[in-house]
Amino acid sequence: MIGLWEAGMGPQRMNLHVAFSVDLDNLLQAADRLREANIIPLDFAGEPTDEPVVFAWMPAASLFFHDPDGNLLEFLSMLPDAPQCDLGVVGWSRWKSAQANEARTPRPLPPDQDQHGRLEVWANYSRSFRGPS
Repeated sequence: MIGLWEAGMGPQRMNLHVAFSVDLDNLLQAADRLREANIIPLDFAGEPTDEPVVFAWMPAASLFFHDPDGNLLEFLSMLPDAPQCDLGVVGWSRWKSAQANEARTPRPLPPDQDQHGRLEVWANYSRSFRGPS
């Protein structure tokens, strides 16, 4: 997976990093394992954390840390859940709580979304890169 973001105009801080795809079970254990190795697990804002964060619009769980040379690294696991764009970036425990609440209160999908809540526009956009079927 490659993530690309526009830098925009004016002075901005660039925070380049390398992300590694990992399975969810390993990601959920990563904070403890990193601490055992004297490495501080970080959230999306670069603050120390005890749990992964979730990018709710993807959705994907993530944990950041610095290697011994100071490079920023990320463990990332795509989640099978439906996106919840209104949540933004949240901690793992809040995401699980939101998922439990979502399961209790099913909502009808808008006509422009599939069963996973993804917009048809995104599906059409991604198909354009695969070429004709």
